[in-house]
Amino acid sequence: MTRFLIVFTFILTGSLFAAEMVPFPIPFETNPESVIQHNYFPITPSSRLISKDGHFVDQTGRKVRIWGVNLSFNANFPEHADAEKLAQRLAAAGVNAVRCHHMDTSPWPRGITTSDYRTLHPEALDRLCYMIDQLARYGIYTNINLHVGAQYSKHLGLPDSQRNYDKVVNIFTPPLIDAQKNYANMLLKYMNPYRKMRLADDPAVAFVEITNENSFFMWDGEEALRNLEPYYRDLLQKQYNQWLRNRYDNTAGLKKAWCRTPDPLGSNFLKNSDFSQISGNGVPSYWQVEQHAGCSAKLMLKNKTLTITPTKIDPTSWHLQFKQTDFTIEEGRYYTLTFTAHADAPRSISMVVGQNHEPWGNLGVSRELKLTSEPQSFRIVFRGLKSDDNARLSFSFGNADGPFYLADIQMKPGAEFTLDNEKLEDNTVLLYGASESQQRLNDRMVFLAETEKKYFDGMYQHIINDIGCNSLVTGTIVFGPLGLYTQSDLDFVDSHAYWQHPRFPGRPWDGNNWIINQMALSAHPDGSTLFQLASERLAGKPYTVSEYNHPAPLDSQSECVPMIASYAALQDWDGIWLYTYCHGNTEWNRQQMNSFFDIDTNPAKWGFMAAGATVFCDSNLNTFPNKKGYALKSNTDNPLLAIADLHLEFDRSFARAYRMSTEELTSNAVAVTFSNSGSQSRLKNNAPGNLIWNVNDKGGLYAASSPQSVILCGATSRFAEFPDFKIQVRAPQQASLIITTLDHRDLKTTRSILITSCGRCENQGMEFSEDRTTVGNRWGKAPVMIEPINATIQLPQSGWTCQPLKADGTPSTAFKLERTLELSPKYATMWYLLTR
Repeated sequence: MTRFLIVFTFILTGSLFAAEMVPFPIPFETNPESVIQHNYFPITPSSRLISKDGHFVDQTGRKVRIWGVNLSFNANFPEHADAEKLAQRLAAAGVNAVRCHHMDTSPWPRGITTSDYRTLHPEALDRLCYMIDQLARYGIYTNINLHVGAQYSKHLGLPDSQRNYDKVVNIFTPPLIDAQKNYANMLLKYMNPYRKMRLADDPAVAFVEITNENSFFMWDGEEALRNLEPYYRDLLQKQYNQWLRNRYDNTAGLKKAWCRTPDPLGSNFLKNSDFSQISGNGVPSYWQVEQHAGCSAKLMLKNKTLTITPTKIDPTSWHLQFKQTDFTIEEGRYYTLTFTAHADAPRSISMVVGQNHEPWGNLGVSRELKLTSEPQSFRIVFRGLKSDDNARLSFSFGNADGPFYLADIQMKPGAEFTLDNEKLEDNTVLLYGASESQQRLNDRMVFLAETEKKYFDGMYQHIINDIGCNSLVTGTIVFGPLGLYTQSDLDFVDSHAYWQHPRFPGRPWDGNNWIINQMALSAHPDGSTLFQLASERLAGKPYTVSEYNHPAPLDSQSECVPMIASYAALQDWDGIWLYTYCHGNTEWNRQQMNSFFDIDTNPAKWGFMAAGATVFCDSNLNTFPNKKGYALKSNTDNPLLAIADLHLEFDRSFARAYRMSTEELTSNAVAVTFSNSGSQSRLKNNAPGNLIWNVNDKGGLYAASSPQSVILCGATSRFAEFPDFKIQVRAPQQASLIITTLDHRDLKTTRSILITSCGRCENQGMEFSEDRTTVGNRWGKAPVMIEPINATIQLPQSGWTCQPLKADGTPSTAFKLERTLELSPKYATMWYLLTR
């Protein structure tokens, strides 16, 4: 997609200066006189995308990167006149793809189905098809999400799965899989009257996603599988027993494989296991209560049973821990942990045997424990994942009120394995046993992986072969090594990430009870969402991120677009979709922010989309000079078993699993492979991209650059460290900056630059809590306000004309300058156009 824009984007964030705030609502309707619009070309048959050499290319062989936004719920069904304006606005900002998300969650008018979920609503279909047509006219592809929120179990008369959107259970339950296929049939086979072809045949419908954030290996997957409702538990157990019969024939064969005792039980090595010794502060000797963020708890001992009562909690479980430390775990050795626990009312606590030092890794077991009012005897067998002489046993409980009780905690080396009356012949072998050998654990992980892969492969074959769809198909996002394996035969790999996603201490998604941490990503590279995303890429497959955001009202939310666009370009990813453009279809002309994620009226996000498109889609920031493949290191000839071992040891952390360092992730385009040999090569870049990301006593600095582009985020006092430009920022103390050319000249010879700048972004009357972690439902009113930057920039050339731009992208005035540019709040803008 050819563009004429040269973008120099400078966004500042931070609340340490009481800088002037000015209105800057960017209008919904595009002004044809805007000087910051991108060019576009309508989608034709030659625009159809395929996967080739690990990237998206069209029918001419041209590499295509996706720069997109999500539409959520009824935002996917605009009225015809609004659809035309929406397509124009998206294209003008450089957007070339829309992800249609949550269409199936609710019936019409919020969703696409009728109230019984058995048919699609005709008006929803008409509006969706018209929007797809309008998007295609403006060069914008569509990504159709199939299962996102539909809970088919309710509409089919099946038992309640007790899972939001039937996640996990719809991977293995045949009626639920059939319902997903039926929905795909109804939608993808539908003849779009405006495009005069089925959605399945339309080159504009470039992508199909099978299911959203759904896997056995997802965040709470193990907890979900351990606590399935009886109908689904029995169904999965029957499938598991059939799988085991194919492998071991009978119970005798299974027992021989699973019940070999590695070594006899040794002596308990935890100290003061019965809590008989009490220290001066009332805590049992050798045990500790770890407290964070003001959380607190009190302890009381009676009859060798310890009562632990939280007295102040927050949403984070590990902010209160009861633990013992300073013991040794040996890699490969089995351990048996036993204890008794209950609570006054049902509640959960979590338990881990892990490192008592950074990076606080899992050394053998991490488990969510469901406590009831009846005392339960827990027996947990695990194998040491690595050797460590500073281990800890920790019970975390800081996220829920109510006392719970612990007694007789013992940990012994060794293990004894039994089947506990489980028999293959009558399908009574449990998915999770009371004590598990490594072979049993491996068998379960391989079964789950094969079952999930069967689901994704089956849905893929249905979409491609039975429906005859020509779109590129992905499964869901990456959930660890096994989750990646299950999708390894699909067309591309996808992931999601949010920096400082809102947390809800009470009811989920309570709009008046939520908090965020006021942390800038630029100041926290070690916990970076970007590094997490980079480590999940599979070599040889296109890689996309279909949800990403730094939610409002973060003071640092303006870092979102500059950082994801630049890092994705450096890593040579293939697609980004910001989440979300908006959630509704009745307030297209809204002039204020209304939620954490909507970017349509948020200048700190939407104001950067054009710059992001230039940096990412037009390759104005070239990739890192080196391409590095991280290979699976395995001692087994069975690749799936090796992947399972990797998953068990590192859960979802590819970066730790493949031992990727910060230095490697800031200098290499990385990908993982399931082979036994990695690779490293130098890319053929004429001028490769470069990234510096570190923190010192002045704050964090994220600095990405190539001859065509410069991106700076973080502490503005450190911007002077960047050698190619002299930048003096007077306020505020944090900023993000993009400099990029669109004529493909470098910054020393270009004749046009656009500077986009703002600091914090807030509505009028937005009411923050004292610690700025929430505004509750007090979002304020229109118009949205920006904090203009106060800075001096020395340009690499002289003889410029500068035009500050209005919110519709048209010039307001013009003045001559040589090499010194003053950005000032007096212009009440976030955009400056420089030409010469």
